[in-house]
Amino acid sequence: MVRSSRPLGLVAGSVLWLAGACIPGARDLGDDPAAPQPINNPPAAGNGNGTMVPTTPMPMRPPAATTPPGAAPGAPVVNAEVKPPAVSGGTLVVLRDGKTAVAADPDRDAVFTVDLESERLVSTLQLQPGDEPGRLVETEAGQVVVVLRRGGALVSFTPASAAVIKRQAVCPAPRGIAFDAASKRLHVACSGGELVTLAAATLGEEKRVVLDRDLRDVVVSGDQLFVSRFRSAEVLKVKAVDGSLIERLRPPGSLAANRPLIEMSSMPAPANRRSAEPSVAWRMRPLAGGGAVMIHQESGNGELGTDAGGYGGGPCKSPMGSTVVEFRSDGAPVTSGQIMMTSMPVDFDISADRKYFAMISLGGSPFSRTPVSVGLLAPIFQQTDCVQPPPPEGPIEFRPPAGEAVAVAFDGKGRLVAQTREPARLEILTHKGGSVKLSDVSRADTGHQIFHMVTSAGLACAACHPEGGDDGRVWRFTKIGERRTQNLLGGIGGTAPFHWDGDMKDLTHLMGEVFTGRMRGPSLDSKQVEALGSWLDKLPALPRTMPTDTTAIDRGKVLFHDTKVACATCHKGELMTDNSSRLVGTGRMLQVPSLRGLATRAPFMHNGCAKTIADRFDVTCGGGDAHGVTSHLDKAQLADLVTYLESL
Repeated sequence: MVRSSRPLGLVAGSVLWLAGACIPGARDLGDDPAAPQPINNPPAAGNGNGTMVPTTPMPMRPPAATTPPGAAPGAPVVNAEVKPPAVSGGTLVVLRDGKTAVAADPDRDAVFTVDLESERLVSTLQLQPGDEPGRLVETEAGQVVVVLRRGGALVSFTPASAAVIKRQAVCPAPRGIAFDAASKRLHVACSGGELVTLAAATLGEEKRVVLDRDLRDVVVSGDQLFVSRFRSAEVLKVKAVDGSLIERLRPPGSLAANRPLIEMSSMPAPANRRSAEPSVAWRMRPLAGGGAVMIHQESGNGELGTDAGGYGGGPCKSPMGSTVVEFRSDGAPVTSGQIMMTSMPVDFDISADRKYFAMISLGGSPFSRTPVSVGLLAPIFQQTDCVQPPPPEGPIEFRPPAGEAVAVAFDGKGRLVAQTREPARLEILTHKGGSVKLSDVSRADTGHQIFHMVTSAGLACAACHPEGGDDGRVWRFTKIGERRTQNLLGGIGGTAPFHWDGDMKDLTHLMGEVFTGRMRGPSLDSKQVEALGSWLDKLPALPRTMPTDTTAIDRGKVLFHDTKVACATCHKGELMTDNSSRLVGTGRMLQVPSLRGLATRAPFMHNGCAKTIADRFDVTCGGGDAHGVTSHLDKAQLADLVTYLESL
């Protein structure tokens, strides 16, 4: 659905930042008995006015191209026969030998093993169509286990021969995976909230607990686990032995994000409102010696204009930025400055010599208008508001990747390796480094490119709709008020008009008004808009974990279709919406949203007033009996109705 007034923003390409000499306590992700220093103690280099000053400039030359193929107005449109999924990132691992790289390819449902010394492809593991391989981990036995994000399973295999050892169902939507060398166990985090522990050697399940929904990555730290949540960027610290919750950790936010929000607005912000909030935690990795490091977006709290160019502003000149945060085994989290004008930080790695931090940002940056640009940052954990990269000129140590980078890792020689999705390659990013072709199969698609395209406002479709879903954010707009980002998974075909207010009659209207106007993006022709719609309509719904009480589902379904309750009057058909605009007791006409996949989309209602589905039936939020007649239902009946809604 595209009915949120947080529109389809578009940001293209990928930016790979290299932070040099900036994390003196950070170590590689391998096992190191030496206890590291905290990574937030770099040499001071600030200029005192909220801007980071480069301490060791080593910028990188950008590639020659300036626009992704198929994205420029009038460019030939490419429609992939097999639509590639939205970018998730973090699909590359360098094994403990330091010379073998294993890359998962969700576009082609394959896993590739590469010898980095000889720069050759060693093996290809072809998976089932639609498996969408994601995170990988090496076990003690020299095997690799890959998560199948839509296959609902794990596959263990031998990298050298791509011989499958076992395929094991684990949960409908597995996401993160970690190997505990001490206990020889695997821990898998699932989007449905399951945290599953398995024996690494056999993939036999040993324990399953249910935490909160939207789990992303899991990191082993001694006898504890750090488990991230994707959209909220919250981290759950749990006991490894039984999965019981120890505490919830909220990223502290950068200094820029913590500044009080001061603005001239038609809707004055509360005095204590921060300038930005942590959101969308794309990647979390372990820090040797204990703890975890995570990269996440920061979304501005300022009011966004609905006129041309209205989506500018924010604490670091854009409503969207990126931040790095360290979660220590004990002690409070520590965060970096906000990396200016970047979004979708899909992957990062830390070099073994503790000098370099490499990060891919799909959101691009106005500092380089190329689809892929690379720059050296000053110490990112210095206490400054906004981190700004140096201009892309001068001597280089690393070169930018030629394709669309989605994952990075340092090898045993300290070389940075990047995985590109189109074309499918591994590239060694030194000035003498080579490139290894992984596949001849192209997954180029104009709609996919537009969805991830950069605009001068520094925003993206995929930043507010990560992985084609939603960021869970409530944004404030002039003339409209608060609107919650809506989820796009499952397609948008046949659901026009778009936005909560139904003010965009079709996708052409939306792209012209929002992307070209408010987002300050280029104009798109009709074929490009059609290609975007075609790609969006192929976004599959998120595999969901069903409620276990099937009898409650059945009772709730009866209530839902009861003519007195009248839920099915508006929420009907395959997508459970009649596409109409209705008065539902909230003060204005609003579009009827689809209820498919509802359980994954908290908070609820157009303004996010309902933190849970049950909260939607609170008369102060959900509109009372003007929004389905439910005042006569008792607590047990409402619970059954909620269970049914969670099953959709």
